[in-house]
Amino acid sequence: MNTIVKITRHKHSFPLSLAVLFLLIIFFHVLKIGSLPLGLYVDETSIGYNAALIAETGKDEFGASYPTYFRAFGEFKNPIYIYLTAAIFKLSGVSEFGLRFTSFVFYLLALGFFVLFANKLWPAQRKIIVFATVAFGFLPQYFVLSRISFEVISQLSWLAASFYLIWLCFEGQLSAKQRWLVAGLCGLALGSSIYTYSTARVLSFLCCVSFGLIYLNKTNFKYLAFIGAVVLLCLIPYVLFSIEHPSAMTGRFYLLSYLDNAIPWYAKVFKFIRYYFEHWSPRFLIFQGDQNPRHASGYGGMVFVVVWALAIVGIGYLLKSGRWKQRFNLLLLVNMAFAPFAAALTEESVPHALRALPLGFYIVLMACFGLQALHGISDKNAGRGLQQLVWGLLLFEVAAYLFMYFVFFPERSIRGSQSYDTKASLQAAYDYNPKRILFYPEPGGSYANLKFYNLLVNKQKEIPLIITKNPRPQAGDCLIYYHWYEGRMQRFSDVKYQKTDRYQPNWLAKDFGVKGNELISRLRCY
Repeated sequence: MNTIVKITRHKHSFPLSLAVLFLLIIFFHVLKIGSLPLGLYVDETSIGYNAALIAETGKDEFGASYPTYFRAFGEFKNPIYIYLTAAIFKLSGVSEFGLRFTSFVFYLLALGFFVLFANKLWPAQRKIIVFATVAFGFLPQYFVLSRISFEVISQLSWLAASFYLIWLCFEGQLSAKQRWLVAGLCGLALGSSIYTYSTARVLSFLCCVSFGLIYLNKTNFKYLAFIGAVVLLCLIPYVLFSIEHPSAMTGRFYLLSYLDNAIPWYAKVFKFIRYYFEHWSPRFLIFQGDQNPRHASGYGGMVFVVVWALAIVGIGYLLKSGRWKQRFNLLLLVNMAFAPFAAALTEESVPHALRALPLGFYIVLMACFGLQALHGISDKNAGRGLQQLVWGLLLFEVAAYLFMYFVFFPERSIRGSQSYDTKASLQAAYDYNPKRILFYPEPGGSYANLKFYNLLVNKQKEIPLIITKNPRPQAGDCLIYYHWYEGRMQRFSDVKYQKTDRYQPNWLAKDFGVKGNELISRLRCY
């Protein structure tokens, strides 16, 4: 009787523990999400401005009605993220929190599908499910991206959903009717993934090809054909848009890539190999990460050290045990090898956390296989000791990362956003009640900052906003610009009011030596 009670209690405590863990993950992901990182980058404000227009008028900033892709400064932005942001704005109003909350929604979807997926792979191993939840829930690569408004995070949701549906369709115990339904959803996920982020056009294609080849047999052929048909249907809007805008989908790629450079073909091959392996280097994965302060916090790498080490164990376990021959495991390994493929085709900011987004997904999965290998150690004491070490190191790394992010990263994030305090400067300009507000739109694309923040400030009356690269402020005007261009603005004299505040870190950050930093935005009124 006591045994039955213990089993029942344990059975009910696991879902409760998992729910508490999810709440903890949610808390840290949304904590100060509207204000940290400090300031919105131009990609964020461009997305926010167009989403606000779509929510209000159904047209983007160029007057296109519900476009397939959104034209921005030198590129076209992907639609799925913007349309969800528009829906959030429609429900809750336009805000910085709502803009970045979109990323959290996509991240939460990815986490949910990832945990469901892990539960299918390891159905009776709750410790592995908890490990997968913690590792994925706080993984540095995804923690940063869940808190900034970049389209790339939506790719993670589609990636997790696609593999979950592939497993259900071809490995799950389903009736024929259920299998057809799941196959349709699988085709929808794979096909629509190209609208999440640019690299998905390469990676989703590779996933479809490898998936089709690995699972191809007489039994699966009809389901694979159906999935392929749904994928092709999903591509119709993409094809039509590409015909209408021939260079829209490739222009930025060739700007960033070396493929059309005037260098020998073998030099291009060597570049690809070098860039490919740089994304697998310990320097990128566990030591330094992406050096762009928008893509990483600057403390540690893309994944935790213990997760990286366990992933190596997991890969070795699959290879040594022969489990790599199982079709689904083979599919995972093949697509893990493909993960940095798109990133290696470009040479800007290599290695790149955004273009290699799937890396963390596969590394956490391989780490789960590594933890499974530890569970299978014949020496129970040694196995238990190693597992305790893994948990201790993982929790330590999570706590250390969160501390560094919320204490040290705020000051560093100012350099990444390149716009901090634009909203405050614009509000101060309106409060000054000038005849006109001039904005100097450098660096390029920063006009989006003014347009988005103009939706958020309090205005007693409408004042003409003029975006100009040749500002000539007159008496009664206010001029907003960024501090890099202070020298150019010195020629305009007779300043009656100016705003040049400094960021001051909180008391805890000060105790650890974090110093203040000058704000990006400047305001002068004449």
